[in-house]
Amino acid sequence: MPISLDDPRLEPFRHLKRTNLTRWSGRFIAEGEKVVERLLLSRFRTESVLVDESRIDVLDRLPPAEAVLVLPHADCMRLTGYDFHQGVLAGGVRSSPLALSAVVPLQGPAAVVVAPRMTNPDNLGALLRLAAAFGVDAVMLGKGSADPLSRRALRVSMGAALAVPTVETHDTAAMFAELRNLEMTSIATVLDPSASVLMTAARPERLAILLGNEAHGLAEDEIAACDGSVTIPMAANADSLNVSAAAAIVLYHFLRVAGTR
Repeated sequence: MPISLDDPRLEPFRHLKRTNLTRWSGRFIAEGEKVVERLLLSRFRTESVLVDESRIDVLDRLPPAEAVLVLPHADCMRLTGYDFHQGVLAGGVRSSPLALSAVVPLQGPAAVVVAPRMTNPDNLGALLRLAAAFGVDAVMLGKGSADPLSRRALRVSMGAALAVPTVETHDTAAMFAELRNLEMTSIATVLDPSASVLMTAARPERLAILLGNEAHGLAEDEIAACDGSVTIPMAANADSLNVSAAAAIVLYHFLRVAGTR
């Protein structure tokens, strides 16, 4: 039976260029076959799946969904407000906030990435994809960080944002208190020649890696609150790395190289 564009079940997908399904909306949008598949297999509830009828074959490759809505391509574009070339969208329901102690092992090896102010959704998506690849237990985000379930972060992460637990905190002191309570060793990543050179750093059994803001790095009080700091040596004419590139190097060292010594 044809679906009217006025059908209330289509509301989550309406005017996506103008609508921002933020943390406070209770919903989020997954875009593209791979990300939708990972949503359907994740701990998050999928409210509905929207499919372009010209790409109906995508349903053969996806897990079953609670509600599937099919529209002609032109109606998909009118509904969403942009060129609907991915062929499939899904509306997800946000879960209750997570506590770090609920997602990190309470004993034995553990690894957490802490990004107090990662404001760029592309960098956050890349970081979550890296975290999934290296087996990080959780990513901790501070006040003002990008939304890990924004369409952009989800797309860049290739759905890893649905698998890696994210814990949000708005208080730096409380964040470090929680890390100490879990007996995590906090290591700041810095641009400081007096810090330990990354390649010589041993991996603490219970590790929290702090990554700075894209433009300004970590705040001085955050670095001071850490148990140590590391730096990536670079050529004399290079002053910094993109935060996701730096994260890849640091995670590879601590979780693949130093962890096997």
